[in-house]
Amino acid sequence: MSLIERVRVSFTGSQVVGPAIATHYFTSGSADPAATLAFWNAVKALFPVGVDITVPNSGDVINDTNGVITAAWAVAGGGTVTGTGTGAFVLGTGTRIVWETEAITNGRHVRGSTFLVPLVGSAFDASGRLTTTAKSTVTSAGNTFLTANPGQVVVWTRPRPGVNGKSSAITTVAVSEQPSWLRSRRV
Repeated sequence: MSLIERVRVSFTGSQVVGPAIATHYFTSGSADPAATLAFWNAVKALFPVGVDITVPNSGDVINDTNGVITAAWAVAGGGTVTGTGTGAFVLGTGTRIVWETEAITNGRHVRGSTFLVPLVGSAFDASGRLTTTAKSTVTSAGNTFLTANPGQVVVWTRPRPGVNGKSSAITTVAVSEQPSWLRSRRV
């Protein structure tokens, strides 16, 4: 059993439909709102003006094995970043970061995802793929985020009936040039 700290980043604005969150997990005692805010600040030019991305200064501590909330954490450094991208955008369309780990669970590699949506049209080229510049921006922001918290940012494999959950350290960032979109949201 390990304790992990959950940082729930919220998105608001007229370009955001419904409740929107991105969740980051850290090893116990290492939640880093400042580094999380820096990550979102590094990609703000890809989001339309009016999208507010808020990183909290507190959150839940979770037992990764059973998913029970055991306590709360509080650390200064969070805040709000506002998108600065201009021009057209498509609701719910953007890109996906795949957070790779070296762990394997049930014969599969453990990976996590963070969706960056909506992105401005200039983040895509004429064929609809993410531009090299946009892909580089997101990849660089992800790598900087991991470097600021070596071995402390994790993917949480949730517990299921008969199978314990676990957390696995993120080792690599992967961003595809293919667009990604949200079909539904979990809250």
